[in-house]
Formats: sequence, structure tokens, C-alpha cells
Amino acid sequence: MCPTIAGTEERASLWRDLRCGEVGLLPRLALSLVAALALIAIAVLVLAMAEVLMAPVIRSYSVGPNSVRTYAYSPISDKHIAIAMSGATVLWLVSLIRIWGTYPRFRNVLRTVFGVLAISVATIMLCMLLANTMPFEGGFLIVACILGGIGGSILLVTAVAYRVRRGKNVFTAEGHVNVNCPSCGYSMVGLEQSRCPECGSQYTLDELIRRQDYANVKRLNADPARTALQANASGDA
Repeated sequence: MCPTIAGTEERASLWRDLRCGEVGLLPRLALSLVAALALIAIAVLVLAMAEVLMAPVIRSYSVGPNSVRTYAYSPISDKHIAIAMSGATVLWLVSLIRIWGTYPRFRNVLRTVFGVLAISVATIMLCMLLANTMPFEGGFLIVACILGGIGGSILLVTAVAYRVRRGKNVFTAEGHVNVNCPSCGYSMVGLEQSRCPECGSQYTLDELIRRQDYANVKRLNADPARTALQANASGDA
């Protein structure tokens, strides 16, 4: 939970609780849906404004020997719609990181899903760019782009799965003990207490260490018999 000043009461706020990681699954799903609908509405509004400001496309057709019929078409093409929706999708992914970044459960799974979505959107946008800017069809480049996106997604999933199975290193690259808040992921390196200053969660030292997902701790948690044997050995000593 978020830290509060003693003797004061802070009014409940969805955004405050979201920042502190106290919002559950259903409210986050609802916020994700609201963000998607809002961004789609903004993209449609931008297209409507562009349609008003841009000159219409005028085309004339001959319907007889001395008769010409003229039609006015919307200047908004499929390419404009695709660009607007791609921009809305990118902003939606950014909002998802904000909405789900403090969700303590399934953090690695969520990060993997967001990463795969980001790679997919980038691949689609690049394919659209190639299809609309290349002087030729560019079929080989588009296929290469799609295969690259698939390969990047597989690599990301493999790397996350390996990290989750192996566990993280005890020390960082700078030589500090790699300690993060189990609730919100905030780095607790250098702190003199086991309370997270970001979300206010309080831990005992053994709970904080056991929930760090270190490689050695992960193996001990997966083997209760080994843990009990080591505890008995320590008691006998």
C-alpha cells in the first residue's frame, strides 16, 4: 500500500491506487478498454478534422458524347486511416504500460505480452511504409519484415522464459545486491530499511530475500526437502 502521513486521511483515488499497485485485475481491464476506446475516438476525430481541412478529390466521368458527370470524394484514403489507427495503437501500448506496470501478479507475462504487441505493431507499420513508399511491390522486403517480427517475438519469449526459469542474479553489473520490491518492482538498492518508498509495502528481511526470485533461492523454493535438510544441518551445527 502507499505510505501515508501519520494522523492524516487521504481520499481514495483510482489514479493514486493505480500508481501504488493497489488496483486489482478488473479495474485495470476496464481502464485498458476505456483507453482503447478513447484513443480510437481521438483518431477518428483527427481524421474528421483532416477531411474538413483537406481539399476533396474531384473526378469526372464521361457519361455520353457531350455529358460529363463530376463527383467529389473524401480525401481520406485507406493509408490515412491505417496511419491514424497505428498511432492510436502505439499510444494504447504506452497507456497499457502505465496501467499494468504496477500490477504485482504475472509481471513477466504482462511484459512479454506488451513486448510482443509492440513488435507486432512495429512490424505492421514498417510493412505499410514499405508497401506505400517503394516504387515496386516490395514483396520480398515485406516478407523479410514479417519474418523478422516473428523472429523477434520468439526471441523475446525465449529470453523471458529463460530468465523466469533461471532466476535473476544476486548482484547487479555495478556490484550492488540486486533487491527490488516484490509488489511494485521498485529498486531497493542502498535502502536502510525493508519498506518500499514507492508503494509503502513492508517486508521482513527473510521474506524480502525469498521473494527476490534469485537463482539459488528459486532452486531452494522448488525443493522443500533440500530446504528442510539444510535447516536441520544448520540446527545441528
